Amino acid sequence: MLLEDCIALDDSFQRLVDDAVFLKRYYIESRYPDDLPEDVRPEEAVLAMTAASHLREFVLAARQQKGNGHG
Repeated sequence: MLLEDCIALDDSFQRLVDDAVFLKRYYIESRYPDDLPEDVRPEEAVLAMTAASHLREFVLAARQQKGNGHG
């Protein structure tokens, strides 16, 4: 998993594990549309979007910090 590789290089990525594990259940289903769950509740969709936002914001911040010569 990509996150494991990131953690090996920078252990601060460890904080993303819970969000990544939560989102992983939707990954396979989104790759194979015939297998999309029909029972995803709106609350789950909100949680998934929040988790995805956490991942994105962390990676963008880490990239920005790296680009500024920090880390």
